[in-house]
Amino acid sequence: MLDYRDEMLCLIQNEFEGELFKERCRDGCSSSFTRSRVFTLKKLVVFLMMLRTSYQREINSFCKLLIKGDYNIRQATAGALTQARAKLNPYAFQRLQEIAITTFYRRADYNKWFNYRLLAVDGSVVSLPYSASIIDEFGCEEYIKKSSGKKSMARCSLLYDVLNQVPLDAQISGYKTSEKKQLSNHLEKIEEGDLVLADRGYAYSSVIYWLSERKAEFCIRFHDHKLKSVKAFINSEQSETQIELPLDPNFIKSMSLPKDTSPINVRLVKVELDTGDVEIIGTSLLDREEYKIEEFKKLYHLRWGVEEAFKMLKSRIDLEFFSGRTARSIYQDFYAKILMMTLCATLSHPIDKKVREEYKAAKTGNKHDQQINRADAIAETRGNLIALFIEKKHQQTIAIMDNIIEASRLIIRPNRKSKRLKIVKKRKPLNYKPL
Repeated sequence: MLDYRDEMLCLIQNEFEGELFKERCRDGCSSSFTRSRVFTLKKLVVFLMMLRTSYQREINSFCKLLIKGDYNIRQATAGALTQARAKLNPYAFQRLQEIAITTFYRRADYNKWFNYRLLAVDGSVVSLPYSASIIDEFGCEEYIKKSSGKKSMARCSLLYDVLNQVPLDAQISGYKTSEKKQLSNHLEKIEEGDLVLADRGYAYSSVIYWLSERKAEFCIRFHDHKLKSVKAFINSEQSETQIELPLDPNFIKSMSLPKDTSPINVRLVKVELDTGDVEIIGTSLLDREEYKIEEFKKLYHLRWGVEEAFKMLKSRIDLEFFSGRTARSIYQDFYAKILMMTLCATLSHPIDKKVREEYKAAKTGNKHDQQINRADAIAETRGNLIALFIEKKHQQTIAIMDNIIEASRLIIRPNRKSKRLKIVKKRKPLNYKPL
């Protein structure tokens, strides 16, 4: 049977050749990406996923890899890249990610929790270059009180499969966009059989209603709530209870719902942290026999996977090292890096499952289980994009990647903790890029 990864790469190749995809990617301009140049549509998409440093250095390195011979003349200029990028719709990266995700969940033996696909949603703020085009699209904020300093920032949101490290959907918009609004844009990716984990920033009756309408389950951390029933539970000796959560009247009006819309049944569970603090978890998993109260501490802890995904994006994939000063370049960089992260997760999934199974402590006699090194897997994915998509060496490249990734294992040390420090981040330099 054909490896799902080979099928996924073949489907992406076919998409590159499709006229509808080409038309959408060049914004209806029929003359774009038609001539045989360095930056064809496919090569430009691959190049932007690999882009890390200055345009000309990256172009030179890219052309050397393509030519595989003596390289003594400049094949393309930074100006040519700028012109090509201006013609590329960021939809290209979103569409290719959709193909990768669809193939993965249709064909792969992916991990589940109690037969649920376990998704977590969270948001983060990213710093942007300061330019007129970016300010027009994303806005700017006063970031130094009592001074004239301004900073352009965006808010991004990630819907993330925490057991398989797959980003199902990503959004980037202006800083003032709420996490709740961005979640509403994720909804079409959420379906029956999903269990959504979320922090207290999503503890709204409207969010719970949306998830219920999608026939998805939820597990959300509740903050100090205005509802008397929630407050009474917080102050009680009970470890769990079930309440009827009424919808907000303003939400009912905005959605044109009947005034007598039924409240939503929510199970409230108290979870005691190692620090002694108690958190309140609201969930739609009402069956107390199947979903024991002891499960919820471990379940909610799995939400941390989306935090690790943002750490990977920002510290390893260099999300905030944006390569251009236009709003379009921001969208291109963002979705190119999300696509590369998706390709890494889907391509390395079989070897990750193999390592976790074969290198369990109980089998090896070691003290700890093992897993693949996710940073090395990202590096291998980036380093093999040309072989996978331009040279079309699918099976050969996948075999090489599997061997290298399997050899780059990490020990899983459970219950590791370190104090979370608040560090003032420096702005990412646009003029002085890393070498």
